[in-house]
Amino acid sequence: SYVNVGTYAMHEYDSGLPGDSFKYTYAILIPRFLWPEKPVLTSVATDLNFSATGSFNSSVSAGISVELYWNFGWVGLFVGALGIGILLYLWSLYTIRVQEVGAWHLFAVVLLGMKVGTRSDGFIVTDIFGPLLLAVLGHFALSAIDKVIAVRKRD
Repeated sequence: SYVNVGTYAMHEYDSGLPGDSFKYTYAILIPRFLWPEKPVLTSVATDLNFSATGSFNSSVSAGISVELYWNFGWVGLFVGALGIGILLYLWSLYTIRVQEVGAWHLFAVVLLGMKVGTRSDGFIVTDIFGPLLLAVLGHFALSAIDKVIAVRKRD
């Protein structure tokens, strides 16, 4: 149950202490091998647990919808939910297209979309933004590899 963490996070926002779980959004753009001191993106879960219980011995999540409220209030919840809904809709269309044309080299991107669609209990930066970046990069990389293989097959 995420209710206890969710009510805590909502109370924090309502008390004038909004969340800061988006503070490392910029860090998803840079791989750790290029930035060894990159912040731990999942530390938000440990920080939330510490804030709620006084202990760093565990990690918790309130869920994506509560995270939107915790950071931005009702407006953030509605705008974020709309944005996530549009993203999942577009990813569904992408999935259907991959299947229709038989572009099985892109199936890893489809599976990543399934993972994103099932992570309502995670955090937006690590469970939506990060995989979305990987999906876009993966699409172009896999498409380029497929074209190279197709050219070599013709030769």
